[in-house]
Amino acid sequence: MTSTLPLLPSESAIWRGLAAIARDSATRIRLGDGAGHGAQAPLSACGIEIDDRRRALTSDALELLLALADERQLGARRDAMLAGEVVNRSEGRAALGALLRDFGGVACRRAPEAARQSVLRTRARMHAMSEQLHAGALRGSTGARFTDIVNVGIGGSEFGARLLCDALQDLAPAGLRVHFVSNLDALQITRLLARLDAESTLFVVSSKSFGTVETLLNARTLRRWFDGFGLRAEDHWFAVTGKAAAAEATGIPAANVLDVPDWVGGRFSAWGAVGLPAALLLGWPAYEQWLRGGAAADEHFATAPARENLPMRLALDNVWHSTFLGCQTHCIAAYDDRLAEFITWAQQLEMESNGKSVSEDGVPLDYDTAPVVWGGLGNNGQHTYFQLLREGTMPKAVTLIGCRTASRGYADHADELNAHLGAQADALSRPGSTRGFNSLGMLTLDDLDPFHLGALMATFEHATACAGWLWGINSFDQPGVELGKKLAAQFQREAG
Repeated sequence: MTSTLPLLPSESAIWRGLAAIARDSATRIRLGDGAGHGAQAPLSACGIEIDDRRRALTSDALELLLALADERQLGARRDAMLAGEVVNRSEGRAALGALLRDFGGVACRRAPEAARQSVLRTRARMHAMSEQLHAGALRGSTGARFTDIVNVGIGGSEFGARLLCDALQDLAPAGLRVHFVSNLDALQITRLLARLDAESTLFVVSSKSFGTVETLLNARTLRRWFDGFGLRAEDHWFAVTGKAAAAEATGIPAANVLDVPDWVGGRFSAWGAVGLPAALLLGWPAYEQWLRGGAAADEHFATAPARENLPMRLALDNVWHSTFLGCQTHCIAAYDDRLAEFITWAQQLEMESNGKSVSEDGVPLDYDTAPVVWGGLGNNGQHTYFQLLREGTMPKAVTLIGCRTASRGYADHADELNAHLGAQADALSRPGSTRGFNSLGMLTLDDLDPFHLGALMATFEHATACAGWLWGINSFDQPGVELGKKLAAQFQREAG
């Protein structure tokens, strides 16, 4: 996709207009004058509602943000991404994560056919493995049914699948457990091995490059333990990677290797083979509904105009807070225990994607980009960090997430939880400091079943990409992470 955009978005008259409105808004908020804020009606799609009525966002600001979206060609960039064009320019790659959850809708209709067929082949293999495991046909060397699934991976090879398994764990059959090994500290493995039976454990080594130091060292340690029982590795060990030969070199047979395409980054990859632990734990019907929820969000993203587009609105909110209002932190607080792992997943998604200081053309930026994303379960947070949110001296973006089925089955718990959610939304949006303030939004899910969780995660993924395009940066590479890996390897060579 060619572009005639200026080198930096800040060169735009629209950008300068937004900066002027933001200065006025911040002053009025600190003086306790919120007039004109929160004029936006709630926006809904795919069972998700965005409520910006407590945002420090005037109608004039929203109109200019929508004009910025048009100027930055968000619609054209979205279409190019979904068609499989090269949008990760620094690495010369497409960013086709949406294709991993495609079911023939319009969103990915222009995607390359070879990529589509590759996705379908991997999905069919995952489907078969999941069905065989739940039927008892997939067993270990001694004929024992699998009771434990161990995923060995870190970052994008862990967070999405972990979120899915944790949020939907009630759908897993009794007697089947999943574990995630990521940390280099061997204590994690020591504690896990005390609870495992090698005969009934299935291992998934997940690494796109199959060169991730943490993953390979943990896999070697687990493999030494496993080999001590004289069992056949081909019955227990599987790999998820884009480097099949490297996996095979470790003793995992080719038939047990599932592919990760070159055109998907780790933090966007749980929808494919990286999601194998979740497909095995939850069963294929639940996993497929999660995929279909993500696909529904893709269809909305691909077809809704910017004013009604959930991912675009979240991106506009993000840029407004971080760049114009000076909110250097974004607290996400979930009022649903099933979203306990959501914050870690969203943290990596935003901060690894958009924590950049140069444009996609290599020009140093003269404005702030992604905020620090943090948070947790909101009800717990009320007794830890909400004091700072309420009266802290810095501007902060806050998103409260609720679900209409939270605490289902316990009416008194549900009533109390919802009362706390509403009360905190009001309290945090009131003036609390002459120096700091909160720009608060609410996000409500109709349910937290596989479909709605998929829609939520896909919406956040697209919002991340849109924010990157608004900032003029590449959301799909991670040069800072790669530098850390190189330096760690150098330290290891010098020490050894």
